[in-house]
Amino acid sequence: MSRYTKHTLKLEIAYGYDRPLSSYFFQVFDKSKMREGNEEGLIIDESFLTNGRMLTLMNEYKIDEPDHLLAVAMDSPF
Repeated sequence: MSRYTKHTLKLEIAYGYDRPLSSYFFQVFDKSKMREGNEEGLIIDESFLTNGRMLTLMNEYKIDEPDHLLAVAMDSPF
């Protein structure tokens, strides 16, 4: 599984590609509600995403990694 994380002042965004499941995933956490090992701050938890939905979320949350965007656009793992 690939897992990448982006941090903003208020959010922690985790996204990637789960190779065994052959699908993309996207998670957004509210840092103000997160505690060690606790998913209380989970805002978005989506898996089995189409590449279109993944690109929408990446755009919405300003994930600007060109290699990742290209891989998703080509429906490839990254």
